Amino acid sequence: MQKNYLITTNIEKKFIGKNKRFYLADWCLDENELKKNKSKNAIKLNKYSTYLQSLTYRLSFSLGLFLNKENNQNLTKKFWQNLIWIWVSYYISSNFYRWKKIESITKRKKYNFVDLNYTKNFYYSDVNAYKKLISNSDLYNYLSIKKIINCFENRIKKVAVRKGDLNDKLDRNYLNNHSPIKKILFNVYSSIFSFFLEKNKIFIASVFSMKNLIKLNLRLKQLPHFFSSYFFNETYVKILNKKIKRNKEKLNFRANNRFEFFLKKNIIDDLPLIYLENFNKTLDKIKKIKLNPRVIISSSEHYHVENFKIWSLYQKELKKKRIITVEHGGSHQLDSGQFNYDSRFSNKHISWIKSSNSIKPFNPKIFYSFIKREKRDKIIYLGYERPKFPSRLCGSQVYENNDLDTCSNLKLLKNKIKKDASNLFYSPKLIEDIRVKKNIIEILGKNKILNNGSFKKNLKDAKYVVCEYPQTAFIESFLTVPTFLVCDIEKTFIPDKRFKKIYTLFKKNNLLFKNMDSFIKFINKNSNNIEKFWEQSKIKKIRKEFENKFSINTQNNLLCSWENFLKKQK
Repeated sequence: MQKNYLITTNIEKKFIGKNKRFYLADWCLDENELKKNKSKNAIKLNKYSTYLQSLTYRLSFSLGLFLNKENNQNLTKKFWQNLIWIWVSYYISSNFYRWKKIESITKRKKYNFVDLNYTKNFYYSDVNAYKKLISNSDLYNYLSIKKIINCFENRIKKVAVRKGDLNDKLDRNYLNNHSPIKKILFNVYSSIFSFFLEKNKIFIASVFSMKNLIKLNLRLKQLPHFFSSYFFNETYVKILNKKIKRNKEKLNFRANNRFEFFLKKNIIDDLPLIYLENFNKTLDKIKKIKLNPRVIISSSEHYHVENFKIWSLYQKELKKKRIITVEHGGSHQLDSGQFNYDSRFSNKHISWIKSSNSIKPFNPKIFYSFIKREKRDKIIYLGYERPKFPSRLCGSQVYENNDLDTCSNLKLLKNKIKKDASNLFYSPKLIEDIRVKKNIIEILGKNKILNNGSFKKNLKDAKYVVCEYPQTAFIESFLTVPTFLVCDIEKTFIPDKRFKKIYTLFKKNNLLFKNMDSFIKFINKNSNNIEKFWEQSKIKKIRKEFENKFSINTQNNLLCSWENFLKKQK
């Protein structure tokens, strides 16, 4: 019997006829196939969370020892573990997902695999470049999956196909950096006021809005630092004909299963350049930064800005300065996917969620009346935007696009709401998957797609908001306009146990709907009186209870609480 070909990315499709293809996952589909394919066979990484966390710890520990020796440094184990933790967690999770997909598919059936002629080697600057490649690049994913397939030779037969070289132009060019005017202005400011900035006792990376950042620094009697004046990712990809020589045989890591042997074999070749070839040069540069704070405060910068991570960890581990990390969003699902990284990286971590056993400052990003409503005519839809390829464990159970069908929901909403269909807009954070973007445009029209990252700007004109996921944008919206969550919280976004009661109230009081049909039934009855519904005393009470869980207060109280908190840290 003739074997089907296992199609692992969009690249192989042009070499194999449609009747011989078996798709590994929905990332192999084009936009039209994505609309038709309703299979939900994604691997749920969350059930492997404990194992992946343990593996991240073990592997980052071994890599830290390797990197310390290869870079001829004498830095602490914690320095190295925390520097590489995010990349290691992404690398393990993304490969584990693809490994499990192949393992599952090949249990009962054998396949052929299109072995294409590509002998060049990918190298990337940092965790940011890796995440962009593993999330969006068909070529990089083809090469990564090919390495996994080498471990399944008894189930998958490689068939060489030589029909010209693969095009890597897109992968070479799509990570180019540009220097925005704002960064140039910040550099000029930092240069002019360098004498004063060097004396600051607290370095606040961002955490707050620009306006509140300036206000808070002045309250602390210091000029504000602007992060990009000191730290900026130079993100790029190198595609080389020859491999960079690395001493991977010196990695001392005990592999306990086939997947771990695969990691041990490949991870040194896949390390970002910043951790090895570029590390000593970067360390020398950050030592020359003329800042000497006692306290460093970071929100999300310690995730992906490598030179900031190196500087912060150097200050913490060698100069004994304090790092305070602050939650950068409103995620309150069971598993964040970063394995307690914020607390590992810092001396103290401040979450948005209010705790009964500790006193902490108010929410730094969201405060009462931070947006003032105006027109109230737009219906804004917020979809959960996944990249084309899974890249990490996250606080949802959604690992492929067809697990959460934004396009079907939008189409249903547009066709069945009796009022306001002409005022329905989609608000993207940043649609990375071009297939999904094309399908949304086909449903709503190009002029109904708001600009990337413009949600808060458009929120002031919203009549109501429909949201697919309960994270930061949902909280911002819930505080401002009538907001409804259409989401299966038992299967897709499972809340932290502290939120079980409030989500039960959401369900009972028409604030949370399991599917789009039930929401449409509700909104068709209540659209004309949505403000009246929103201002009911029982709804206001539920809203207040939810807001309190995230330590939300007035802008002035926010600033006062942080001023008092930070003065104690000096």
